[in-house]
Amino acid sequence: MYSAIRTDNVGLAFWDYESLNDWVTLNSITQAAFQYNVPKTNLNILGRPTSGMATDGPIDTSLSFSKNITSDDNLWSHTGRSDLQFNVMTDLSNNSGISGIYVSGAISSISVQATVGEVPQMSVDTILSTNGFYSLADVDTAGTTANLYVPATGIQLNVGGQNGTNAIASANFTADFNWMKESRINNPTSGQRFLMELTRPIEYSASVEVILEDYKIDTFAFTNPKTWELKIYSDASLIDTFTLDNAELVGEAISLTPDGVQTISLTYKGVG
Repeated sequence: MYSAIRTDNVGLAFWDYESLNDWVTLNSITQAAFQYNVPKTNLNILGRPTSGMATDGPIDTSLSFSKNITSDDNLWSHTGRSDLQFNVMTDLSNNSGISGIYVSGAISSISVQATVGEVPQMSVDTILSTNGFYSLADVDTAGTTANLYVPATGIQLNVGGQNGTNAIASANFTADFNWMKESRINNPTSGQRFLMELTRPIEYSASVEVILEDYKIDTFAFTNPKTWELKIYSDASLIDTFTLDNAELVGEAISLTPDGVQTISLTYKGVG
């Protein structure tokens, strides 16, 4: 029987290739989970009853997590890499992880949600290139960063040079990366790792909620070049910039209610 017990002193870190070339603790994690699925098929032999199963493809291992966006986030710049390293620390002591689980792979999906007056959120799904978890220790966890909220002027949107004067209430951005694992059964001599390849296109989607002031239909319609760029600020500091490639405005919806703020929802899609 399993019992529900509170678990403290758990952390998550990744290897930052872009700036530090070292382990970086991911601050303000709100959720994290592993998934482990083994594809099995019946082993049928002519003239004998079916009594076993065989692995018929790559083992599906993944890590997903959600977090509050902080000033030290650097995950977006690591998309497109297949050699990312993550360490789930299960025992912290003196600002260091003394035991944990090491996995490697790539970001398969990343999404961002920013709303005025709230802490911006990020969700990340990864696909792992290994079917085994390995122990890793002594990862520095010092330097926890405070959460950052989005003030009234903290969301800036560039849509093909037509910024407009309407205030933005919220914005959402998602990028999906289609990673393919090798289809053949893994070679036992390859160290339990699977080859992965990024297949195009990368699919982008976004939505923006704009407060109704002087809005006119199609005022945000794109002209070439098709630019969609979201910048998130906390106070005067730029937290991060997200760009949607080859963007298209695909939908507009105006919300009119007897009370409350009248808003327009703009929906975008893009590929890269």
